[in-house]
Amino acid sequence: MQYLRDPFLIILIGILMTPIMLFAAPHEPSPAGGGWLELNPKLGLTQTDAPWFSELTGELTIEAWIYVDETLPKQITFSFVGQTDRFSCFMFGIPADEDRDNIMDTRIGVFSNGTKEPSYVSKMESLPIRQWVHYVATIDRGAAIGSDGLIRGGWEGSELPVPIENRLVLGGTPTLTKVPMPDKMRFAAGVYIDELRISSVVRYKGNYDVPTHAFTADTDTIGLYHFDEGSDQHYEDSSKSKIPLIRSEIAPEVLAENEAATASPVLPKSEEELLQLIREGVAYYDALLKSGRVDFLRETTSVASAGNPMGRAPSGTWKGTFEFSGRKMRCVVTRDAVQHDPDRKHLIKGTEQYAYDGETFERLRETFNDMSLSRRSEIVDDPSDDPRFWGWNLSGQDKSLVMLIDGLDVESIKEVRLNDSDVYHIKGDMLGTTIELWLNPKKSYRPERFKVSNPMLSMTKDFKFKEVAPDLWFPESAKWVNSVTDMKTGTKTDASTTTVQFTNIRINEPIPESRFSIKPPPGTRGYDMRTRENFEVPEENNK
Repeated sequence: MQYLRDPFLIILIGILMTPIMLFAAPHEPSPAGGGWLELNPKLGLTQTDAPWFSELTGELTIEAWIYVDETLPKQITFSFVGQTDRFSCFMFGIPADEDRDNIMDTRIGVFSNGTKEPSYVSKMESLPIRQWVHYVATIDRGAAIGSDGLIRGGWEGSELPVPIENRLVLGGTPTLTKVPMPDKMRFAAGVYIDELRISSVVRYKGNYDVPTHAFTADTDTIGLYHFDEGSDQHYEDSSKSKIPLIRSEIAPEVLAENEAATASPVLPKSEEELLQLIREGVAYYDALLKSGRVDFLRETTSVASAGNPMGRAPSGTWKGTFEFSGRKMRCVVTRDAVQHDPDRKHLIKGTEQYAYDGETFERLRETFNDMSLSRRSEIVDDPSDDPRFWGWNLSGQDKSLVMLIDGLDVESIKEVRLNDSDVYHIKGDMLGTTIELWLNPKKSYRPERFKVSNPMLSMTKDFKFKEVAPDLWFPESAKWVNSVTDMKTGTKTDASTTTVQFTNIRINEPIPESRFSIKPPPGTRGYDMRTRENFEVPEENNK
């Protein structure tokens, strides 16, 4: 039987030497039932077989069930649906776990080009792995994004541009000429989509009831894909539009070029070792900071600038006191500022306080004739009130600089001189944006300077520190300059300048737990966003 063994041996060797792509699959069907579409660059691009609604200008709701087999690594990005020069619904990996549920967070968002102004909103949240999640985005002269029962808005923009002769694309990278997009993106594998519905109305606002079954087409449905077909290359549109999706094949050489172009840089061994030393130094001093109480005065000036996608920043003064112990916090802040909207100015005046005790976030505000109290689970503070935002961790709360460093594709680490000190200059990339840090190892490994830049926007923050305990340095003052470059003329403008001064800095002194909750006066009217109930604070003033 030797003549049989040899052919089988040849076949076996051929199988073992041939690359085989074994893709995972959802462990359960979505609530819509049926099949799904895998978004994977190795499987080719999925798009409509013709231009998609070239004259559409009004409202849009884009919704689908999304399933991710594993947590998205840093800078892994994909657009689960979009159209070049019109809109893009996207997700990308962030190396953070803000709500401490042992699930790395993911930022979801939507870009809309607009005829005059782009709109954009994104939301950081936990991305449950191996679980179907309902995602929704709406566009209505602005944008909103949400998931699993809650949607929120972002910048106001303008109507969708027409005519657009581009196709609807799933899993690709639609580009928007009016919005700076990353130059380099690495695409996700093991991402699945089911029951994609696109509507010509806004179907969801605020809190909403999560769908529990497959969608049916109605008069407002302009695209509906169940992905239940047996074919893995052709998907019918169940709406009245009847515009099918087609998956195209990708050439191996094109895939290889894409992977090479988006690969992470590799540091020399000496710089890798230095990076690890820096991470350990940051973590060591993070552990030394337990609590603090700080008075602050923040002043911002701003001007209108051409080509600024974020609009003019508020200007004025913010003065108050901030207390923290780990993630718990309390702030009392008085504002005397102006919000500059395109058509008018809004005064921002008055005093408010907010607090978080580890479970409940409370905000107490003055209204026209009484006090108003709100309660919710998530923290919705202004991070620039938090002194830790200004040089300790660059994000506020009890996060670490290590998260920012780990989120970078680090390109280089060098020892340089800055402000008469020897510092480590770290330069890296995050989704096409250049990030630079100048860390001083003699000042608790904190940044003397932090810079973020891309062709359109530049942000530079300079910090000064004070030794508040032996070998423990804390922010004392800072200056933040935002610059905008008009992409049409090349003119660069300093759009806003913020200075902040901290006084009466008291670090690692005991703070009573009672400080992290608010005791409003009796009769205060409130709203609990967790239960969606109104309430009035009784005479005994208990929670």
